[in-house]
Amino acid sequence: IMARLSLVILAVCLALPASATEQWLIIHGGANQYGLEDITNGDTTYRGMDLEDDSLNSGSSFGIGAEFGIGDAWTLGFAYERLLASTTGGSEPDGVAGEADLPLHLFKIIASRRVLARNRLAVRLRTGLGLGRIGGEVEATSGPYSRDGSLDGAGLLLELGISGEYAVIGRTSLFATAGLRAATLDEVTVGGWTLERDQDGQPESLDYGGVFARIGVRIGFVGNGGGRI
Repeated sequence: IMARLSLVILAVCLALPASATEQWLIIHGGANQYGLEDITNGDTTYRGMDLEDDSLNSGSSFGIGAEFGIGDAWTLGFAYERLLASTTGGSEPDGVAGEADLPLHLFKIIASRRVLARNRLAVRLRTGLGLGRIGGEVEATSGPYSRDGSLDGAGLLLELGISGEYAVIGRTSLFATAGLRAATLDEVTVGGWTLERDQDGQPESLDYGGVFARIGVRIGFVGNGGGRI
């Protein structure tokens, strides 16, 4: 499924610029809520090391994308976003301590529909569909043996949101978006070792879903929309 979705994203990236009536560059930063309680409450270990830290419950993000006008109210495009997450942890009685950097890279097709426009203001309903791939690494900072390793794992993502925009000059506007994300990685490996639940030793899924908020700028370049946002 993920391989097929990757091909769809690539096809959209190649086909949209030629057929679009307008084009925009999108740059944004954001705040995100995660569903990683199984790690933060100590129920999951990596080779005996608890990654227990409340900082994993939320994190910031940054992203960039391109949108293309389709008709009068619709846009379609693609985007990349990096969700940031990091933690420290320790385990008794062996005295192991470590750090984990768990960023999630999002590659998605994005679509929006303008539902309201008043002078310089506009409201859009937004959705995104794509892939999430974890990056980063876990590093032991103390303990009897090494537990270092790079993270690997991927899963599907879906986003739904609503945004408000204000045109500041020409086709350039500032925007704020709020919404919900579903993004779960069913199995994650660290240096080839599977992240497991303490209770039954089964693979632990990582849930990066939750509420998100973004603020950013939307810069229009070409088209015949006459400054439409």
